[in-house]
Amino acid sequence: MNDTMNDLKAEEKEKLVEELRTDSSTTQTTRTGNGRSCRPHHNHRPHQGNWIPGLVLVTLGIIFLAANLWDFHLDNWWALFILIPAFGNFSSAFEKRQRHGRWTQGARSALGWGVFFVIISATFLFNISWSMMWPVLLVLLGVGFILNSR
Repeated sequence: MNDTMNDLKAEEKEKLVEELRTDSSTTQTTRTGNGRSCRPHHNHRPHQGNWIPGLVLVTLGIIFLAANLWDFHLDNWWALFILIPAFGNFSSAFEKRQRHGRWTQGARSALGWGVFFVIISATFLFNISWSMMWPVLLVLLGVGFILNSR
């Protein structure tokens, strides 16, 4: 009977070691008091993109404060909010670039959308004529297609 118990313990140890090997790269195993493993918990990196919206909001606050303190006036101040998705796309593009080590199609696409939102915001903020901006947007769209076709 003692040999059977030792064989069962050895088998259980082998299973546990194998389970730890397969889970070690992505999960963390918690043990209970009796030596058995509990449901694995995933190791998550903290989300690093949360500082971009914060930076945008701080910038907007400074612009509005400057408008109140000095005689600085924006007619289309609401266009500043278009910059929020622009910075989000820039953040996504550079995060994808770092993750893959090169400019993937997804990274280039996010970068292109960021530039698009900046141009739209600038058009409204500085009262630039749409007749001047739509050719620029067409050129950028064409460049995006050319870069993504490679």
